[in-house]
Parts: sequence; structure tokens; C-alpha cells
Amino acid sequence: MKKQPTSSNHAFLWLLLGALIWIGLILCEPWLSEGTPTMKIWGMGITLFFSPTCHQHAGRCYTLASNALPVCARCFGLYAGFLLGTIVSGFMGTRAASPPSRRWLLALALPMIFEFAMEKTGLMDGTRHMRAITGGLAGFIVPFYVLPALNELFKRYKTRR
Repeated sequence: MKKQPTSSNHAFLWLLLGALIWIGLILCEPWLSEGTPTMKIWGMGITLFFSPTCHQHAGRCYTLASNALPVCARCFGLYAGFLLGTIVSGFMGTRAASPPSRRWLLALALPMIFEFAMEKTGLMDGTRHMRAITGGLAGFIVPFYVLPALNELFKRYKTRR
């Protein structure tokens, strides 16, 4: 007898798929911007897609194929951390669990907030790696809050059908 996927499996798979597509878009943009005119248009579309949430200053972006990614190092860290957190939450079996204490969210976001504040006040000049690491910490914890909410949405949708 075939095992039916649970709503927590659905939520996890959708979140994982979304995170993989998100990172995939970021990583394929530099390659597209080197291609044919049609590929360049797709690359510009990806850059425009990310522009409302990221300043995209080339000096603060990682490069791939000698081209800047369409997001800065901090945003890339956030997104990569989110993907890693999604994968880890899946392996930990926490897909159906309730979210952790908000203290975890604050604890893992504080390094990014501190680093950002130090940069803005001129007390420290952050590096791309520092921005990516602190962003990655903040992004890592987010799926542990998003998955329980998605699980609840999938359960409610399933009961209404």
C-alpha cells in the first residue's frame, strides 16, 4: 500500500522547492547575462525581480562568472541560510512541530542587526563574507517558523476540501 504524503510533507516540499528556485534564479543570472540577447533579457528580468528588496551594489555582491549576483552578500546569505534551514528542519523531523521560542529568532538575527548598525554608524566596515554569514544566521532560523504556519494552512485547506 502506497503511503500518502502528509500536510507537513507537502509544506516542507513546497518550501524546499521555493527556496531552491529562489537560489537557482540568483545563481543563474550571471550566466544568463553572458548569453544571447534573449538570455540577457531574462537575466535583466531576474535582476529587476530582486531589485525591490536589495540595493544590488556591485561592490557588495559576490560574483559568479565575473558578474555580480543580482543580490548583495547579505541578501544571498539570508536566502542561502533559509535554504539550509529548510533542509535541516526536514532532516530534524521538525516539519510538523510548533515554532521554537522567539528568543532563537532574536538570537540569530542579532548578529546581522549589530553588524548592520555598526556599518551604518561608521564604526565598522563590513565585508561581504561578514554580511553573508550574519545574513545566513538570520535566514537559517526562519523556516522553523514558516513550516509550522504552512503546515497549518495545508491542514486547513485539506479539511475544507
